[in-house]
Amino acid sequence: MGEILSKNSSEVVLKFNNDVGEDYFEKHCFVPLPSYIKRDYDKIDEDRYRTIYSKYVGSAASATAGLHFSRDLFSVFENNNIEYDFITLNVGLGTFLPVRSKKVEEHNMHFETFLIKDFVAVRLQNAKLLGKRILSIVTTTLRALESSYNNNLKKFKTGQQSTNLFIYPGKNYCFKFVDMLFTNFHTPQSTLLMLVSSFAGKDFVFSFYEEAINKGYKFFSYGDAMLILNNI
Repeated sequence: MGEILSKNSSEVVLKFNNDVGEDYFEKHCFVPLPSYIKRDYDKIDEDRYRTIYSKYVGSAASATAGLHFSRDLFSVFENNNIEYDFITLNVGLGTFLPVRSKKVEEHNMHFETFLIKDFVAVRLQNAKLLGKRILSIVTTTLRALESSYNNNLKKFKTGQQSTNLFIYPGKNYCFKFVDMLFTNFHTPQSTLLMLVSSFAGKDFVFSFYEEAINKGYKFFSYGDAMLILNNI
């Protein structure tokens, strides 16, 4: 069947003896739900845990803020001349890992791959040059855009890429491209919460997390989302 090449507390790398196609994984594997979802996997998760605009195999997790989008919502965008584009995200299992190091800057940030097509890069670059506001749907998109954009050239690197960009409060990261962020409510000690705190300000983020708790908002993958209007 195969052999284990490496193994740690969160990941196992396997080498199969024979070529294994997507049909094998469809038959023998299931959607890797986040650890904080305590119930067993259900067949309905294959649809519920997938955005309506997903196309390609490659992610170990859903870009969950995208789960809020529907065909009707895209129609609203189009009817109001709101432009949008897609990049391909290969979300890794590392997205679930908390920061365990004593110092946040010592955290070993996981790599994730993504793809930006040439025509998408041109449209995004032109939008920025025209002074249009850029809204990132999900934190993984923000990481990809910020990693790929060259602020001096005002251009994106295109094609398949990877990033381990770690954005956290205290790093004094200057956001180059993204002005607004649509994202879910994240788990404590996660790199995603740290990114959001860096984007909007830690005190501000913690204040509206507290308000969300008091008002009964739902958190995490199947929960509610927020729209952060930052650099506008």
